Amino acid sequence: MQRKCHGVALMDALDSSLAFNKPPRNSAMQIVHQARPVVPRDRLLRLPEVLSLTGCKKSTIYSLLQENRFPKPVRLSARMVTWPETAVLQWVQDRINQASTPVEVAKS
Repeated sequence: MQRKCHGVALMDALDSSLAFNKPPRNSAMQIVHQARPVVPRDRLLRLPEVLSLTGCKKSTIYSLLQENRFPKPVRLSARMVTWPETAVLQWVQDRINQASTPVEVAKS
C-alpha cells in the first residue's frame, strides 16, 4: 500500500510489517531496546527463608556469622537484616561441594 506525503510515495510501515511479518523499516528504537545490558537480579531474603534454604536453625546461623563462616547480612533498618539470595545459595552449594569431595583419612 503506497501513500504520498509531500509528493513522496511512502510504504505504510504498519501494513508492510503485518503483511510480511517483518519489523518496521524504522527499527532504530528496537535495536536500542535490544542492546540494553541484562542486569542480574538478586533477591534479599529474610531469616525464615534463609532458615528454610539452609536447613539450619537461627542459633546456628548466628553462630556461623560470629565465626565468619556464613554470608554477612545486609542491614535495611535498625531492626531488619536480610541476606542476598545468591550469597546464601552459594554457601549451600559450597557445603554440598565440600561433602562430595573425598576426605583423606590419616593412617596411623
